[in-house]
Amino acid sequence: MVIEMENKITTYSEKETIEIAQNLESEKFPNMVICLEGDLGSGKTVFTKGFAQALGIEETVTSPTFNIIKEYPNGELPLYHMDVYRLDGKVDDLGIEDYYKVVSKDSKRLTMIHTFNMHDTLNKPAKNKVSAITVPIVKLPTRLVALEFKPGSDNTVEMYLDNGWQLSFRIHNASTKVEPSLKFDVQFVSMPMEVLNIECRWN
Repeated sequence: MVIEMENKITTYSEKETIEIAQNLESEKFPNMVICLEGDLGSGKTVFTKGFAQALGIEETVTSPTFNIIKEYPNGELPLYHMDVYRLDGKVDDLGIEDYYKVVSKDSKRLTMIHTFNMHDTLNKPAKNKVSAITVPIVKLPTRLVALEFKPGSDNTVEMYLDNGWQLSFRIHNASTKVEPSLKFDVQFVSMPMEVLNIECRWN
């Protein structure tokens, strides 16, 4: 049996919209998806700013209209802010297995693009345009070389894989509240040279 319920909350200022987002953030869980629908200027990015602030993200949150995806990995959970309206239903534009990772550092006026071209589907020529650069194919790891604690740490483990991959895993408190709450962070320490790092600086 499926029970459908609809709740409507109306906000009348940016402050109220941010408060709603921050209240919703308290119910977060990994891989949570929130769909925001509305006209230009209706408060979608304002809502995202409030949600990001509650996650502890210090970066300035801006609309991903020109990026399609903006990634904010440094909160209690990573936040992926997507503008899927421009895809016009063509999810292939995002890449099913290969993808571009776009990281915007507004305080440094810098946008970084990383290429993860594991299956040779990125940057292919169009009918009337050929790319100026070639995106190398990246080899996926096939073997675990070593797994050990990071020197001087008792809560961070580093994983060394073949083909140039290295990751770190860190467990720490995700909340200052009384109840126990743990956060599990996974970060790239190093990546293969075939992963291009393209820096785009802007004024």
